This record gives sequence, structure tokens and C-alpha cells, in this order.
Amino acid sequence: MKKVTLILIVMLLPIASACTSSQDDTCYIFYSEGDVRIFDIDYLEKYEDTLNAMFDYEWTLLTVEEKYIPIEEVHMRHMIRSFHPPIIRPEQFTEWTIEYRDGNEGVRRFIFDNRSDFSHQIAQYAANYIAEYYREKFFDNYIIGASSVHFMGMILSSGPVPVFHNHDNYVIEELDYATREHRRRLVTPEGAIRLSSLTPANVFEMLPFYLSISIHFDEHTGLNQQSIEENVLEQLENINHFTNHRLNAKVNITCFTDESGRHYGFWYYAQGERMFDLVDSVDFVIYIFESYRGMFWQ
Repeated sequence: MKKVTLILIVMLLPIASACTSSQDDTCYIFYSEGDVRIFDIDYLEKYEDTLNAMFDYEWTLLTVEEKYIPIEEVHMRHMIRSFHPPIIRPEQFTEWTIEYRDGNEGVRRFIFDNRSDFSHQIAQYAANYIAEYYREKFFDNYIIGASSVHFMGMILSSGPVPVFHNHDNYVIEELDYATREHRRRLVTPEGAIRLSSLTPANVFEMLPFYLSISIHFDEHTGLNQQSIEENVLEQLENINHFTNHRLNAKVNITCFTDESGRHYGFWYYAQGERMFDLVDSVDFVIYIFESYRGMFWQ
């Protein structure tokens, strides 16, 4: 395909960096021009080989847009992320839109920019795409009486792992190191997520992935606890069958019923099996981590 490269001519100015190491492929750099924080790394050029691996060379660059975000919107974005940099400034950056076909031959669009590390954007895109699919296809029109249904897709390498004092610190440290390395490799051709082959059905084979599902039923639902749980379990089993019994999921149900008041339910699925002996969500994450040993880490 024809490569589009943007050329920016700027004065030599002090450069600020979010890199933790000169060897960190996921780092990003900006410089300041007046009050504006400018991100000028050409991700399309920097990660061209990775993009070819992600899309098996079959991708089309639809748009390249120069964008400007005023300080009010930057502040709101950081507030949502609970991240407060020392100085909040307006931002100027580049956004790219790529069109490709997924493993089901469906046309999809991958949008990314050069304000944050590329590995995070890849992982977030894949996780959101899969979570949205399962919520729409299996839950939105099938869970009766729910006041809210919240889906999140979680790739083990997409964020920090919580540490609790009653868990084996060595295992937690091993998990943290291995998943950080996996995340770092997402921006390399060898470790890239093959989005052109990825589907909701095969995601649990292609990625160290699980669904985090929260469902809330209020006191006006008119349903008892048993009927609520049977309804949710039926849809989880439908997803499990769809994935060839490879579902990884943690499910939290909160319901209010006339019979029992408030009720909390926590269910776990790992590699297609419902797990009854996991103590908490950290146990679940560790179990998922171990189930992918030899595939994504040693």
C-alpha cells in the first residue's frame, strides 16, 4: 500500500518524555510550543511492520487527521482516568484510521493516535471490541429485568494486577513481570495481536483474555433470586458453547428481592469450566495466568 508520512517542521525546543527507559518501545514523546503540548511521533511509520503483522498486510489507511484538544477537554480526560499530570495543557496530536477485515471477514476500523503508548491502544481496542460484541449479542436483549449490565474485556497484559497480602507475592510478581513483557511485545511484529484473524469466538485462544461482567437488578424487578440466576447462567452457557467451551469470565450479580433482600453472586469461568473453589478475583486472575503458561509466557 502507499505509505502516508506527515512532515512537521518545528523549532528545536525542550522535549519532555513519558518513557521509563530508552529501550521502551511503548514510550511516547512530546514537546511544548508555548502552552501547547505537541505529540509528533509518526506512529504509522514507526509501527509499519507491526501493522502489517496485525492485519496480514491487508489494510487501508482511510484518514490522517491533525487534532487539537483545548485544555478543558484535556482536564476532563485526565479526571476520568484518575490521572493528574503536574501541568495540564492543550494537546496537538495526530490520529489515524485504518480499515481492515477481521477473522469473520467483517469490515472494521482501528483508530489510534500518538498521545499514548501504542500497546495500550491495541489492547484496549481488542478488549472493547470483544466485550461490546458479547454484551450486544448475548445479554442486551436476553437478560430479563436487569437495571444495568456492564461488560469489560480484560487482556492480562493490559494493566496492573492488584496485590493483596493474603496471596503469594512471588506468584503476583511473576504474573506482573510476564504480563508486562507480553504487553511490551504487542508493538512488535512477533508479538502483535493478529486482528485480521481475531474473532469473538476464538479470542480466548488468541489472547490471554477474560470477560468481566457486572449485572444489577433493583428491587422493582419482580423476579426471585433463582429465576435471575438461571437466566444469567443460561446466557453464560450460550457464550461458552459459542467459544467451543473456552470461556474465561468473572461475573458479579447484585439483586434485590422481596424474599431475601440484597444478594450478591460471584461466579467464575476458566477455560470453559465453572469454578467453584476460587476464593476471590485475584485467585481467578492467577488461575487464568497459569492456564496460559506456555502460550504467552513461560
